[in-house]
Amino acid sequence: MAPPTRRAGGPIPEAGFPRTPGRVPWKPRWAWPPSAVPAPFWMWPRGGLIPIHGRSEDDPAGRRPPVSGLLKSGDCICFLGDSITQADPGYTRLLAAMLTAARPELSLRFVYAGIGGNRVGNLLDRLDRDVLAQDTSWVTVSIGINDVWHRHGATPGGTSDADFEAGYRELMRRLLAAGVRPFVVTPTVVHEDLEGVENAELQVLLAQQRSIASEMGLPICDLHAAFAAAIAARRAALPPEAWPLGADGRTRFFTTDGVHMNPAGNALMALALLRGLAG
Repeated sequence: MAPPTRRAGGPIPEAGFPRTPGRVPWKPRWAWPPSAVPAPFWMWPRGGLIPIHGRSEDDPAGRRPPVSGLLKSGDCICFLGDSITQADPGYTRLLAAMLTAARPELSLRFVYAGIGGNRVGNLLDRLDRDVLAQDTSWVTVSIGINDVWHRHGATPGGTSDADFEAGYRELMRRLLAAGVRPFVVTPTVVHEDLEGVENAELQVLLAQQRSIASEMGLPICDLHAAFAAAIAARRAALPPEAWPLGADGRTRFFTTDGVHMNPAGNALMALALLRGLAG
């Protein structure tokens, strides 16, 4: 099944895809499975070539909810995570503003629940207080960087692969049992070095998250894929002598220290999440 193509001077065919009366004809954004093409920022986790809205090869009847149907007026969105999520200004405040602008007809409430240094176990410890007690409708769960990054610090830390998988699965189970809808957010990158040891170790956690999302039928925003694609694009667009460097001599396109976001990194996170939450 190939993406629809535009004839010279003609519109993109819309056969088989839903239209909302009174709206501009929908143009699908296509998601490819992992290959030479970078993975999409947003996907429902069942695989296959899928448009963001409407029917797809793995959902021919179009029964899966469209992305734009995720949010409704009165929803409370909680941003749960570590210091990247805690940052103010950061991606969460930017995303909240963008959601308000993108869906002005919705009355949304936002809860900011990021705490620096957190790992998956910390999220479990404070889940009742910071998420469930807030009358939360949706929660974006952004965790995993410290679980890997802290393995390589001066003081041993981090989370083992087995403990991360068990903790993450329990986190999703408790959210679903409480009636809160989780929105899986994969970790970004460590040091913007896609071939580095930290990002190699991160692949195990990414696979675990994607597997759990698929198993439980949860929506997922693949920020790691988004950052990998963006870093590769910046490297290709600029000569090496123009690459911005940090104090340690490493490339810094989207982070200040290899982990925490600069304005471009916050914008990249917010844009990817906006596609998922607002459609």
